[in-house]
Amino acid sequence: MAGMNANWPLLKDLNLSCNNLTASAMSYLTQLSWTKIAILDLTYNPKLDSKAIEKLAAGSWPCLRSLAIHGSFGLKYFVQVAASSWPLLETVDVQCAYCPPRAVSFAGFAPNARELSIVTFCPPVKQGTFGMPAVSGLTQPHWPNLQTLDLRCSHLGSAGIMQLSVGRWPLLSKLDLTQVQQHSTLPPWVYARLAQGNWPQLTYLSLAGHRMDDDCAAELVNADWPKLQTLDLVQNHITTDGCARLAQGNWPDLKNICLHAPIGTMQFSLSFRLNKSIGSSALRR
Repeated sequence: MAGMNANWPLLKDLNLSCNNLTASAMSYLTQLSWTKIAILDLTYNPKLDSKAIEKLAAGSWPCLRSLAIHGSFGLKYFVQVAASSWPLLETVDVQCAYCPPRAVSFAGFAPNARELSIVTFCPPVKQGTFGMPAVSGLTQPHWPNLQTLDLRCSHLGSAGIMQLSVGRWPLLSKLDLTQVQQHSTLPPWVYARLAQGNWPQLTYLSLAGHRMDDDCAAELVNADWPKLQTLDLVQNHITTDGCARLAQGNWPDLKNICLHAPIGTMQFSLSFRLNKSIGSSALRR
């Protein structure tokens, strides 16, 4: 970092991913006069802790619109700092090594957000460690412009998905709920609630890693997502009966459905184009 004292007053995009950065590096970075930075990439820097976030916030970033940062800091602290330090963020990609089991308030956090990715990789202390308190905040109307919501590996559990289903994001087009339940299969009624989600612009939904069965798949058929184009159900226990139920879904724009299953169950994927129904031959094992 010591060599980064170049005079680049118009620099707008700074990528420092995979550099093993620390708090001291953040302290040095904030001393540079790069006030035009709009895109800052600090991904894959596991040593970035809460102290590093504090140092980063001490800098002047008046034009910052996109921030991607991965580290060992807590989600609650990051959200608090970002809300007060970077109000113009439109794209946020944050990956935390842990998340304390207490409520996270997203009030004031990236109100102009169009793309939001919050991924935590810690095993939950109990079901809903991230899910229930954090998603309770997510369901508030803080992001009227939100188009992409990525909550992969966030341990939502049934309580979290229930909270999520009542959220209203009129522009949401991509929702990634990959592997949000770590050690058990969610019951069918959870997917019944998910199918009630009011997302009229939804084009992409990932429920990969849910290990859902025929009964769970049947609940999705009732969803009113008229613009859905891609449905990812990788790693499931769906049989031909469940596939037959999925074929009844009223998704006229659906182009791709992925049903790759674990070893020992079905191994296939289906792909079809606009206004083309799933034929019985496509449902064979």
